[in-house]
Amino acid sequence: ACAIEKSVLSLGGTQLRSVAVSGNFAYVVNESLRRLQVVDVSAPASPRLVGWGNQPAGRPGHAAVSGRYSYVVGPTIGGERLYVVDVSNPTIQGPMPFWTATQGAQHDAVFATSRAVFAVSTLLDTLNIFDNTNPTPPVLLGSRCPTGPGGGCGLPSEHGPGSLAVTGDYALVVNRVSDTLQAYSRAQTAPDQLLAGPSVSTGDEPVFVTTSGDRAYVANWGDDTMKIFDISNLTAPPPLLATLTTGDQPNGIAVSGRYAYVVNYGSGNVQVFDVSAY
Repeated sequence: ACAIEKSVLSLGGTQLRSVAVSGNFAYVVNESLRRLQVVDVSAPASPRLVGWGNQPAGRPGHAAVSGRYSYVVGPTIGGERLYVVDVSNPTIQGPMPFWTATQGAQHDAVFATSRAVFAVSTLLDTLNIFDNTNPTPPVLLGSRCPTGPGGGCGLPSEHGPGSLAVTGDYALVVNRVSDTLQAYSRAQTAPDQLLAGPSVSTGDEPVFVTTSGDRAYVANWGDDTMKIFDISNLTAPPPLLATLTTGDQPNGIAVSGRYAYVVNYGSGNVQVFDVSAY
């Protein structure tokens, strides 16, 4: 089985940081233009740019989408804040309505659900969780430090967390320094704590992870690949299903239905892959 590249779309600039897909639209963070760009992907073979909004401050890093809002963080986004952007009108071209919440840490990646927003910090090895029931703005619930052999606020058995995804009772984290994908589970007696589970080698410098069903998709910045793992059983190391070649420095992945959307920081484009074979 193999994945089929369906299309490539250039968006201007060369520093695309992340992508999130909701419905017929993909939301791309363009660091060089300091914009959140909206791409119509209703026809995956011919995606087109339909809207954009300038970021209010700093250089945006990663974005997540839940409902009518996009959540944006970045190492230099200004004041170390979480930005909440109203994307209910995805075809707007100009400033988008936004709100801010102080993060209390430099964050590199964000993950959103209808109830909570999770932001991970490579620098501080921490995970901040925000209440998302009223996202204008969301309220910081606190900083949660995974526990385990390492103790303290350090992630217990790996190094350099760069991105996370939450699936069921597990959090999946990619570690840029140790080149691994690690699973964490909630402690039975203390739900606020995370316990280190199995890990697996990813490739050179993984920077992003996302999930769809029982599959995890990892972007490897260092070797220009996307790897697909079977995460149906997270009590054991996830088996590798496929390694796909991407553009230069892949930095974000979104999966919707049978398609995976990859943004490439170095080559400044978006690739669309048919991954239904996996």
